[in-house]
Amino acid sequence: MNLDETLEDRIKPFASTLAASQVAHLGWDVQPAESAADTKLRALVLGLSTFAEDPATVAKATELFAVYKNNGTQPPAELRSLIFIVPIKNGDAEAFDFLLNLHDTTQNSDLKGDACDALTATRDPKRAEQLLARLKDPRLIKPQDVDRWLVYLLRNRYTRATAWDWMVANWQWLEDTFKNDKSYDYLPRYAASCVNTREYQQKFRDLFENKQDQLLLKRNIQLGFEEIETRVSWLERDLASVQQFFK
Repeated sequence: MNLDETLEDRIKPFASTLAASQVAHLGWDVQPAESAADTKLRALVLGLSTFAEDPATVAKATELFAVYKNNGTQPPAELRSLIFIVPIKNGDAEAFDFLLNLHDTTQNSDLKGDACDALTATRDPKRAEQLLARLKDPRLIKPQDVDRWLVYLLRNRYTRATAWDWMVANWQWLEDTFKNDKSYDYLPRYAASCVNTREYQQKFRDLFENKQDQLLLKRNIQLGFEEIETRVSWLERDLASVQQFFK
């Protein structure tokens, strides 16, 4: 979809059809003595249905979020992130502020993680800027969690440009903060995993080419170059076939 944004609207009906029978079969509620496979499959097919913006699925997720927000009624843990994400993708400002406050006040690490997953799914670059501005404040974001917030915003095609610009502008801070941490050498690989176009391939080179003299980064930068070239070439090779399939 990074090479042809019109594909998203064509893929959604296909995804909805693919998920529909299992969504009807499994529903939203965990059944007594159900298998672990069904529990995992429920989250998978509801996630697919949510991506497809199936009206019934979106309405149910919105309803369950409102119940949680107003009454504190906990949704199933496997579905919580999905339920949190729906109103954020739909631009619900109250939901955004609620989840930001939830992240900052809860002591539950799983809730913090689900709030992060949802907030970084925003489609609003201004909201992305708000989240990125918090990364340097350890009172708000623990240093060990910075890469999660940054990478998720990089993976989100609606906020990628904002997150990439922040990463470039703040690379010295990232280096100073994490150079003695094992997560530092992961940063080139994380960045590479988000690159799907020639434009961002060049951006990756612009950022990391001259950092290969850092032994801690060198191998992962070189792996990133190879991974990106393979992925972009593969996408370019198969784009016409995918467009034809979803014509």
